[in-house]
Amino acid sequence: MTLQRTGLPIFFARIWKSAAPTVTATAKAEAYNPANWQATTGISVAPKCVKPLLIPNLDPNNPPAPFIGPTGVISPGVVGEAITLSDACPNGSKTCGPPVPTPTAGHYLPAKTAPNPTKELCPFCKGSSDIEQSIECCDFIPYSCGGTLATPNATVDIVSSGNASRQNIRNGAQCLIHNPSQDALDTTNFLSSGGPMQITARSGPMSGKLVTTSSSIATLPIFDTASLNATTGQVTVVGFLQVFIDPQATALPGNANIPVAILNVVGCGNTAGTSSISAGGVSPIPVRLIQQ
Repeated sequence: MTLQRTGLPIFFARIWKSAAPTVTATAKAEAYNPANWQATTGISVAPKCVKPLLIPNLDPNNPPAPFIGPTGVISPGVVGEAITLSDACPNGSKTCGPPVPTPTAGHYLPAKTAPNPTKELCPFCKGSSDIEQSIECCDFIPYSCGGTLATPNATVDIVSSGNASRQNIRNGAQCLIHNPSQDALDTTNFLSSGGPMQITARSGPMSGKLVTTSSSIATLPIFDTASLNATTGQVTVVGFLQVFIDPQATALPGNANIPVAILNVVGCGNTAGTSSISAGGVSPIPVRLIQQ
C-alpha cells in the first residue's frame, strides 16, 4: 500500500525557506487465507472475536450445497448472498438438548460461552449474560478451525432455555450494531459488476459517509453437521462466515431471526491441524506487516 500527502506543513523548516513538501509512505502486508491449507501450508487459523452462533455448513440459497467443501474450498456464488439466520433450538422453557437438534440450512445453534472476563472492547449497551456479551464484545477465546468427527472444537449451549437464549441473542445483536442507528450495506456494485460492497456509517463522526469497517460486521463459525454429537452438543468447526448484520426493519425481531449479507467465507476443511495462527478483529484472515 502506498499513501501520499501533498502540501504537508513542516513548520520550523520555513526558516530555511522550504516549501510544503510531498511525503510518500509505502508498506507491504501479507494476508493468509487458510482455504485448502491441508494441501498447502499445513497451518490453520484460530480467530478471536467470533460470535457464538454455530452455522451448519449448508447454503440456504443453494441447497443442498455447502458453504465449504471437504478440503476447505469455498462454493461459488456464496459471497454477496442475503440470508436470514434463525434459531434451531426449541421455543419456551426447553433447552437446546439433549438431544441437540440437527439444524437445517439457514439456522444456527447458540454456542456455549466462557465467563465474562474473556470479553473485551464492550460497548456501553452491553448486557449481563455470557452469550449476550460474547455477541456485543470481542470474546478473546479463539475458535480453532479444522478437525474430524473425533476432534470437536466447539460446543452447543444445552443449559439456557430457548426463550432466554433468543432474548439474549437478539439484545446482543442489537447492541452490537447500535440499532436503530446501524450502518447500511449496499451490495449493488458487487452483484452487478464485482465491484466493492459499500458501507455507509449511520452514527458517529463518519455518519453519512462511506467507511471500510463497521460494528455490523461479524464472524460466525461454520460447523460440519455430521460432527454434531446430539448428547454433548460438541461440533467440529470447518470454517467461518463473515457477515454484515443488515436488518431491514428498525429492530431485530423478537424470535432472534438475524438477516445478514455474506461478505466472505473462509474454509479450513475437516482435517485436524497441529498448529494454527490467530486472526483478530472482525476478519478470520490474519494480516501481518512485512515491510515498511
